[in-house]
Amino acid sequence: KISEVDAICAGEAYQSFINVLLNWEKRFELDMPDFWFKHENGEVKKNKLTPFYHGSAFEKVPIPDFSYTNYHLLDGDKLRDISDTPDAGPFRVEQHQIGHEGTIIYSSMAGCSNHCSFCNLTAQFQLRKAQGDSEIVRPFRYKPLNIVEKELEALVKYNKNMKFLCVMENDFACRNEKELKKYCELINSICKVPFYTMVSPNTINENKLKVMVDSGLREINMGIQTNSEFNKKYYDRQFTDEKVLEVVSMINKYKDSIYPFYDFINFNPEEPNDSILKTIDLIRQFPLPFDFVIHHLTLGEELLLYKRLIKEKKVPGDEVKKTNLSDYHNLNFDDYKNWGTFYLNLFLEWIAGPHNKEWAGRIPKKIDKLKSMNFGKKLFENDKVKTIKIESGVDIFTLFTTGTLFDILNNHDNRDFLKELNNLLPTLKYTNQQ
Repeated sequence: KISEVDAICAGEAYQSFINVLLNWEKRFELDMPDFWFKHENGEVKKNKLTPFYHGSAFEKVPIPDFSYTNYHLLDGDKLRDISDTPDAGPFRVEQHQIGHEGTIIYSSMAGCSNHCSFCNLTAQFQLRKAQGDSEIVRPFRYKPLNIVEKELEALVKYNKNMKFLCVMENDFACRNEKELKKYCELINSICKVPFYTMVSPNTINENKLKVMVDSGLREINMGIQTNSEFNKKYYDRQFTDEKVLEVVSMINKYKDSIYPFYDFINFNPEEPNDSILKTIDLIRQFPLPFDFVIHHLTLGEELLLYKRLIKEKKVPGDEVKKTNLSDYHNLNFDDYKNWGTFYLNLFLEWIAGPHNKEWAGRIPKKIDKLKSMNFGKKLFENDKVKTIKIESGVDIFTLFTTGTLFDILNNHDNRDFLKELNNLLPTLKYTNQQ
């Protein structure tokens, strides 16, 4: 609950978090950067943001404590001391598509190589420019490799049972080929476990990908978001659909070694049906197998996209504000009652998950299999749907996005029927989750 929050770290915490811990009793007296503090009377004090760390500044930051000395685990509503016990060490991670036992999460990067209008990282960079910082650096920075080497050695020292490494960086491939090769060699020689990471279509190439695969890459996540036309217009993502298809085909060449996850965004109030249909057509061209990962757009007031919508007098209504607080993918249908594009956004939810010869996310590709599910039974027993002649070999994307069935499901009056259908679908589960 917001009422229970005492402070917010609004910046990068390398030094500011230590500072506030050492001076908690004086937090209202001192001008501690990067923090907002709430007084007992409810007044909030907002302190200035510090410039981003970059380059040699990282060398001043101590190596993180990867040990389990004085280590506590929040178990339900209780805090357990698990210092140096069998319960310490790598845990199962269940975050979207990461689902491995013995996973350690590591990052040597801050920020991102892209500057998307929907992203808080871009907003953070713009805030620093606005406050007149004398030293503005690029919005993405990464630690020198000599520090990466020390940190990986410390990580392995205290995590003997590590089975999987999650390199949680927004764009692992933003390093040049020489640096990336060295980074991968460090992961391979020190950690000796398979790893996962994230890349962008505009930074990955076949040389980089081969080095990553040879060093133990087993899962790769790439942000795409939507089709290139809408990406460029609304999200400031400057790459073409042809480039996306080129990269996914390149990744597919290594399908015996790595598994891909592709991120997309739905529920943008400004994206019309024809744009969503272009995105769906792009997805259907991806070589199998892959996981389609969907994320709701959220519009914090600091985001460039939100500010643009305000300037253009396209202020998000109450429905949009509710979706920012929604527990996606558990939809509250009442929050979307006025959305003209609700059905196609919901369809993107339906096709989230693994795509292979049998399934398009949570929907089977074969009509007979679809009709045997409770979802399909409900769909095809509908009085209006009964009148449609559906051939058994029809493409599942064509079935749901064109013709009479699309007209029925896209009809605003059939929201209750969509809710019933949605509740009959299998639970969203990604390929490697338990």
